[in-house]
Amino acid sequence: MHNYDYDVCVIGSGPGGYVCAIRLTQLGKKVCVIEKENVGGVCLNKGCIPTKALIQSARCLKHMRKAGSLGVDTSGFSLNLKRVFERKDEIVNQLRGGIEFLFKQRGIELIRARAILKDEHTIDVENKTVTSEFIVVATGSAPLQLPGLDFDGNYFVSSDDIFKLNKIPKTILIVGGGAIGCEFAAILNHFGTDVTLIELMDHILPSEDREIAKKLQTLLEKSGIKIFTGTKVSSFIKKDPQNIIIRFSDGREQGFEKVLVCVGRKINSDNIGLDKVAIELSQKKCIVVDEHLKTNRENIYAIGDVIGGWLLAHVASHEGVKAAENICGLPSRISYKAVPSCVFTDPEVASVGLSEEKAKTMNFDLMIGRFPFKSHGKSRILDETEGLIKVIMDKKEKTVLGAQILGYDASELIATFTSFINAGLKIEDLKEIIFAHPTISEAIGESILSTQKSAIHIL
Repeated sequence: MHNYDYDVCVIGSGPGGYVCAIRLTQLGKKVCVIEKENVGGVCLNKGCIPTKALIQSARCLKHMRKAGSLGVDTSGFSLNLKRVFERKDEIVNQLRGGIEFLFKQRGIELIRARAILKDEHTIDVENKTVTSEFIVVATGSAPLQLPGLDFDGNYFVSSDDIFKLNKIPKTILIVGGGAIGCEFAAILNHFGTDVTLIELMDHILPSEDREIAKKLQTLLEKSGIKIFTGTKVSSFIKKDPQNIIIRFSDGREQGFEKVLVCVGRKINSDNIGLDKVAIELSQKKCIVVDEHLKTNRENIYAIGDVIGGWLLAHVASHEGVKAAENICGLPSRISYKAVPSCVFTDPEVASVGLSEEKAKTMNFDLMIGRFPFKSHGKSRILDETEGLIKVIMDKKEKTVLGAQILGYDASELIATFTSFINAGLKIEDLKEIIFAHPTISEAIGESILSTQKSAIHIL
């Protein structure tokens, strides 16, 4: 019988790690969390939460600018950038304090140090070691650098560095048209920056439904963002006190005050001792786990970005719960059947399940429905008529395979389709749902009806 310091030690306190730790204590385990930076991980401190706080300020600015069309005189308003960032910090600090309070109340010990695995049950934490029967690795990911565009915190900045700006740049080049790049493009555009965004693929949001991504691109360009697809940076020519001159793959040259590089995430699996315990890694250095989130070592589990796949906070949290339950003898398999994905641009993009392209490659016989928000009463009231709901259904089984939304509150609406897919509801079940009027959610019902050409408010 071993006498370990803890039942479970969780390395990393992001949305996977801290949720896992809390669930473990609910199941009666003695737990410690090792975190080298602030609790909450990238999501709380440098990602989801601070970004969306800035987006809310940007949207408020947008609404003020168009308030006149709703009969509200808002002359004389201005952007107080200092207060915008103060509010962002207040939100982050409040939520971070909330996690630390939960740790304290539940008896979770927080060790503020860098963790390195020494063996299967031992972890080096700076000047001491701790032992644990089980270990959960939740070390997350970091911004990926491009060769020749190394982050310097001044000219070339990462999505982490952007929160340290003390003034809004007059011009910015955003390299990468994924979710992070598009979100910052929308924020900075509303704040008054001249934004140029480039994407190597033939459309922005390459992992999203092509039709939806193309429509978003049109709307972003309409708002003043310059977007170039099939384009990359060839080199930077020179720096001066005001600008860095960039040469693009199409031969153009242009100067920018800042270059924000958003080309993906690097998995944080290096230098944490995985080699000492022979943890299996994929070619991309992700920790390999089974359907129970267990590594090739019986007592070591891994969750979140470090295992690759879905690099999303809500997926990491779900994995954290599942890993905790498996450790405690409650067999629980992880399913990625219906994972919602959201992009908080303006308007928002959200999706779940299969895109049209993916469903076709899997040889499904499809019924596709579309309902535009311009045909919708509540959207008219809100003056948010851009976008649509697109539904992909299996013609044979009459079930929802996927859904994509471009429009106001898409990130909230997608939860309904996630439930449809998880529950395996058939179209006859879906047609029986009554949506309140007037609400945005009515468009969900219309989109379902449109798969059978029976939507009421469109031809």
